[in-house]
Amino acid sequence: MKLIVGVGPDGPEWKRKGWTTNDTFAFPDVDLVGPCWDLPVEDTSVDEILAKGMLEHLTYHEVIKTFGEWRRVLRPGAFFTSEVPD
Repeated sequence: MKLIVGVGPDGPEWKRKGWTTNDTFAFPDVDLVGPCWDLPVEDTSVDEILAKGMLEHLTYHEVIKTFGEWRRVLRPGAFFTSEVPD
């Protein structure tokens, strides 16, 4: 599974590319609605997580919970990519 977190209204575009989508809000084509630090997926079931322009919206404590959750769901050797503004 390839997972994009904080997809926002771009869900349809990412779904067409084969990604599973996550956002706190129920935008169209969001598969997993809820916080990125509480993902309803099995341990080590994700091959890649992409976070584009969303980490800067989290509090310090939310980032800590989020990274712990992503570590739980990422399989060994998986990829994590993040893009944040400077």
